[in-house]
Amino acid sequence: MQVVLVVLIALLAAVLVLLASPLTLTVDIERGERWAAHWRAQWLWGLVGMRFIARVPRWWREQRKKRRQRAKLGGSLGLAAIRTPGLIPRAGRLLADLARCIRCEKLAVWVEYGFDDPADTAQVYGALVPALLATRAAGWTIQCEPRFRECCLRGAGSVHLRVTPLAVLATLVGFLFSPPVLRAAWAVARA
Repeated sequence: MQVVLVVLIALLAAVLVLLASPLTLTVDIERGERWAAHWRAQWLWGLVGMRFIARVPRWWREQRKKRRQRAKLGGSLGLAAIRTPGLIPRAGRLLADLARCIRCEKLAVWVEYGFDDPADTAQVYGALVPALLATRAAGWTIQCEPRFRECCLRGAGSVHLRVTPLAVLATLVGFLFSPPVLRAAWAVARA
């Protein structure tokens, strides 16, 4: 009996150590003629890793148009859940808590754009300059290059995020067992 208890405690401790180790997600996005995204996830301080390239296939874009036409918003179940008092503020608090669980270690963006009218390009650049200065103060690298002689949109970006799965799991469990969510689940079950 004691051996089983020790094994269970050791397994629980191992799971907690695994969940407490940070997950690093690196995303590189590029927009030339087509969008391309390179994802890299590393866990357990780089011992476990996964890479993949994401491109939006043509058939998916066509299917997306069809799905949007078929999609129906609302319904009695969705309305029953949304009408639950306190659910919307609790969902907003969930988003804020999840944002605190994610740490952006590096953000680098390069954008090159231009409109048909150079005056429009200058107006957009003038509106972006204060935001660009604020992001530079935050330690992010964002370069925005206007092209006054051509109409274009090209860019590339890279973001390096660090997430602790245990913190995300605790946040999600706290959300799922909060009174507004339980009331919403009960309202959906009754509808």
